[in-house]
Amino acid sequence: MNRAIEYVFLASGVGVTPFRSIIKHHLEHKKKLNATLFHFSGSQEELLFREIFENAVTQIGITFVPVLKGRFSREMLKEYIVAIHKPTYYISGSETFINTVREELLSLTISEEQIKTDIFSGY
Repeated sequence: MNRAIEYVFLASGVGVTPFRSIIKHHLEHKKKLNATLFHFSGSQEELLFREIFENAVTQIGITFVPVLKGRFSREMLKEYIVAIHKPTYYISGSETFINTVREELLSLTISEEQIKTDIFSGY
């Protein structure tokens, strides 16, 4: 991933797995990553790979936002992302989660080209 580009990763449950791989790769190669990870989960116990993400905060400079029992909102996004039209957004999780987040991003006039999705079928 290009360090000059800002990324926003939005994951629900096991949908965080692809982001774990990206972040772990950057950790192993000691490469900075300009990314904010929002991980939506029902409880602390369900926050997968939390230790990896917390290490990445200090080692490669990501922002990690665990969201327990909450829903995605524009207010949440604006709290962590200063220029919301600048990043590339990656959404991963259930089809319902992806559709909800995608629609909210589009309502903020984020372009389709800036939104990438990864549906976990059967999830």
